[in-house]
Amino acid sequence: MSDAIPPKPDLARLRIDRSAPRPGGGRWFGRLVILLVLAAIGWAGWTYGRPWLERRSAGDAPAAAGPKTVAARALLDPAGDVSGNGYVVARRRAALSTVLAGRLVELSVEEGSVVEAGEVIARIQYDDYENALAAARRALATAEARVVSAEADVAAERRGLATAESQVEVARRRQASAETDAGEAEREAARQRGNFEAGVISESEYDRAASEAQRLRKVVETSVAELAASASEVARAQAQLASREAAVLPLRAAVAEAKAQIESSEILLDKTYVRAPFAGVIVEKNAEEGEVVAATGAGGNSRGSVATLVDLATLEVQIELPEKRIGNIAEGMSASVYLDASPRDGWAARVRQIWPKADRQKGSIEIRVVFEERPEVLRPDMGARVVFHERAEVDAALRDAVLLPQSTLRKGPDGAFVFRVEGDRVAKVAVEQEGERDGLAVIKKGLAAGDRILLAPPPGLADGDPIEKAMEKGR
Repeated sequence: MSDAIPPKPDLARLRIDRSAPRPGGGRWFGRLVILLVLAAIGWAGWTYGRPWLERRSAGDAPAAAGPKTVAARALLDPAGDVSGNGYVVARRRAALSTVLAGRLVELSVEEGSVVEAGEVIARIQYDDYENALAAARRALATAEARVVSAEADVAAERRGLATAESQVEVARRRQASAETDAGEAEREAARQRGNFEAGVISESEYDRAASEAQRLRKVVETSVAELAASASEVARAQAQLASREAAVLPLRAAVAEAKAQIESSEILLDKTYVRAPFAGVIVEKNAEEGEVVAATGAGGNSRGSVATLVDLATLEVQIELPEKRIGNIAEGMSASVYLDASPRDGWAARVRQIWPKADRQKGSIEIRVVFEERPEVLRPDMGARVVFHERAEVDAALRDAVLLPQSTLRKGPDGAFVFRVEGDRVAKVAVEQEGERDGLAVIKKGLAAGDRILLAPPPGLADGDPIEKAMEKGR
């Protein structure tokens, strides 16, 4: 007998391997999915691609066995009116604020308030400016009082000068009288001396005449001294008057400065008011009483404006059109405005202005459209759609003009021409071009809308050639 223990059976070999692919089952399911996807793609292509192919075959696309042609399109096509979306804006709109920065203490308007031009709608803190104005007025009163006092001194000095000048005249007359009397006395004394020497009169009589002459000469000397003193008083009075007059000048300058300070204080006080620059409606209130208002709004805790005022009479629609479409628009052109608030109502309007500058980033140009009659429902910032109507009166010369690709044109000695398809032949037609629009040639004369034109006529094609010949030359 053997003591060896028999090996244990491997039960793992009895498990079913589910990872092994079933023969044929997986491939059949994958093929079915692929067939369903291809069928869906085919159905979508037939459903959505057939209308496009039909339009292409009826429009500019060439027939399978024919030459490439294009239909001339009318330049002024009422069915092809240009349209664009925009917003209602006000031509006159102002964010009202003050030049000065301060705390708002009065606010008399709300959203929707109707104001007149010059009406006060708010005011900032003004007590400091009132105090400055009162101080300037007091300074003016003081300066004016000083001027009055100084001018009174000048007047007194002028009266003193006049008195001194009159005293000079009196002294001058006294001197003249004394000199006359002294001269007569001296002559009398000389005559009496001769009589005395001749023994006609006594010595005592001669002595009286000589004494009188001496006395009158002293009177002359006294009058000369008085005249000199009076002249000195006049000079002193003149100097004092000049000094008084000089003192008045700075006082008058102080009065002028005080008046200027009053005017400046009044201007600053007036700037504490916020007034409406024009009549309109308050559409937005940007601040409340107690908030700090600054003209620039530089501070983080300050408001840049008090309220926003809009002149509703200047409401218009602002839109932006791509540069390629701006050639179809002209100032004065009629248009219809459909407001988002009433999309079924078209309001008559016209193009007021086409902006002289384009937006480089957007590639567009701004257009402003005004209403012929302002709708009652109109409000700023409302959405709107504008349809421009291309009118013949905008450019009567282009009433019958058509548009063609540049590749249809050929140049000859007599000018530009194209080949028009007429039945199974082509006809050479002379045309007159009037510039370009949207990359297409504007044909002013020679063609009508709907004419079929060879898209790329081959060289050597002549008037009356069959279409097959155009095809052969194009190969």
